Amino acid sequence: MIVSFELEDGRQEESWCVRRRAGGVAAESCPAVGGTATPEGSYSAVGYLVYSIVFAEGFTWRARRTIRPVTSRGTPTVERGSSTATAFNALRELIVQGRLAPGSWIVESDLASVLKMSRTPIRAALQWLQHEGYLAARGTGSKSRMMVAPLTLSDARELYGIVGRIEGMAGRYTALLLPAQRSSLVAALRKLNAELLTIAKSSNPDPDRFVRIDTAFHDTIVDGCGLPRLLAIYSAIKPQTDRYWKLYSTTNREEMKASCKEHDRIIAAIAKRDGEKVESALQFNWGKGAERLGKTIRRLGERGSW
Repeated sequence: MIVSFELEDGRQEESWCVRRRAGGVAAESCPAVGGTATPEGSYSAVGYLVYSIVFAEGFTWRARRTIRPVTSRGTPTVERGSSTATAFNALRELIVQGRLAPGSWIVESDLASVLKMSRTPIRAALQWLQHEGYLAARGTGSKSRMMVAPLTLSDARELYGIVGRIEGMAGRYTALLLPAQRSSLVAALRKLNAELLTIAKSSNPDPDRFVRIDTAFHDTIVDGCGLPRLLAIYSAIKPQTDRYWKLYSTTNREEMKASCKEHDRIIAAIAKRDGEKVESALQFNWGKGAERLGKTIRRLGERGSW
């Protein structure tokens, strides 16, 4: 079916894909009723807007439409599925996973060969990655070369501080969800944190699993805010923290337990609908996370510094 609704700028739009949310799983469906839609979030990195459509019967549906988003600096991004976006996602994954090591020089021809693509989308993707902070330029003019951005203590502090601020703002709005939505979100967060605590208490904690669940915990909070611009900024910068977690993940159980206690404060504030405390607790969690990461970086050394 086609659902018509109005965007914030007054334009009338139609949904091309409507999905019903049931137990966190999206299923294709075509309801024979009308409804109103409100923006739930926009994700510039993948190129589509998501809307939450709530019908009188109490069902919640989603509509998705492809867009060509623009970053805050006016740099045009591309629609999902294009060769540049494909190259961007593939290269970012190589960087995040450490297969393109911090400080390594970028050679377009080698990347084109690995990805089996022409150099034109590779070059555009590299510019995009540089714009988002995954790559850095060294030298000037014709002698300028691009390298994978190093992992340093100062960069980690800056990055964690920024993400903490963004998440804090998102959490303030997430705390204002309607009671039923907020209760469901709190239940999901408690379940995730219980899993984290189980890992932290185990004799041989799995750092990769801990990171995956911790990421899901924070993403759940941010996704609940429903602020398109904030979500777009978050989706662009948050993956950069994954680079640090990949190379500096810890098996220190006490540090893991400390993080879980900080999560408890966040959950309690959301449950009480106290946006100010949610914001403060999230920023505190990221601040302490930066301290814990800093200890590990000082012990193991920075990566890719010249």
